[in-house]
Amino acid sequence: MKPLPLCRIYQYMNNMTYHHLSVLVHRRAEKYGDKVALKYRDYETSQWIPITWNQFSQTVRQVANALIELGVQEEENIGIFSQNKPECLYVDFGAFANRAVTIPLYATSSPAQAQYIINDAQIRYIFVGEQFQYDAAFSVFVFCQSLQQLIIFDRAVVRDPRDMTSIYFDEFLETGKGLPNNDIVEERTSRASDDDLANILYTSGTTGEPKGVMLHHSNYMEAFRIHDIRLVDMTDQDVSMNFLFYNKKETIQTKDYYFTTVNRTDSTVTMRLSADSASFIDFKYALHPNTYLVDFSIEAKGMADKLAASNNYVDIEWAQRARQIEKGYVYENRLSELTYKFMGNGTDYLSANKDDEKEVPERLDWIAFKNQFFSSVFIADTDFEKTKLVSKMEREGSG
Repeated sequence: MKPLPLCRIYQYMNNMTYHHLSVLVHRRAEKYGDKVALKYRDYETSQWIPITWNQFSQTVRQVANALIELGVQEEENIGIFSQNKPECLYVDFGAFANRAVTIPLYATSSPAQAQYIINDAQIRYIFVGEQFQYDAAFSVFVFCQSLQQLIIFDRAVVRDPRDMTSIYFDEFLETGKGLPNNDIVEERTSRASDDDLANILYTSGTTGEPKGVMLHHSNYMEAFRIHDIRLVDMTDQDVSMNFLFYNKKETIQTKDYYFTTVNRTDSTVTMRLSADSASFIDFKYALHPNTYLVDFSIEAKGMADKLAASNNYVDIEWAQRARQIEKGYVYENRLSELTYKFMGNGTDYLSANKDDEKEVPERLDWIAFKNQFFSSVFIADTDFEKTKLVSKMEREGSG
């Protein structure tokens, strides 16, 4: 087994290139080609459907050309009233190529809320997702003087018998097939700048009428820049999981060794730590369908003379650092904590407001790191025992 060399830390220079959103997908397609860009869930077949960068780019080009066919002008507001779907991204980036502005509506917006936003933004074309969004938008169609047409993402949507103008997204997309207006799109894209308006985001309207917040492309460019400054230097000090195996001569710590991939499918992967061709430890991971769970198991082969036969357990060291990202240091700390569940009983946690440490003699079902909005949970098949938990406060401004 070969020891892991010292980590090399790569410093990013400040002259990184950030592509304008009007061309971002196409530049990524040039770089990544047929690699998967995103996946969406087909709930009828319970399958995740992949979309490659090339497919993403081509569909965005078709949308951009189809928008010209509709008569969309530069700086025109386009509505998107849908739950999360790939089509939302196609319309976003197709609009950006035409220097148009997209206005997303909450997927749960009421007809009255949709009517207000459509009228306030003078939207002519609005893309709707499923039956709920279609029904809400069509019910206020006659009260929106600017509104000319609904474009429906989901083919399963049943149109109202009175509806003589709406079309489905595949029909809309067909008008851009062959890129009949690509010269116009390219000419508009060439004039795109960071000063252009990208989106208008309306508030929920729970305390009054919704208010539109204007986001320019420069806002996104700045977000890209800050992300590179704050997120590129992730190291083994941020997240680490170390397994300790014992024998008479030494303690084998997995953090000191390389693993290699020996088996991989779309839902499983096996990482192998080899002593020689016939002796190894496999870490096996498998995604659970329809959940966020990952199965994890350890299998050893040919290791009888290398591991202590009397040991029926593995020690685990799990560490995670909650980086300071927000300006609100106190509030951010309050939402980051270490929680654990007793076997067959309730839960407990370490303090989020000070350094804290506990040795827990009781058996535990799981241990969880909560980092503001996301949690990482380690669940035992049987239990964890003799657990030591440590939580330390990061100093303000530590990043």
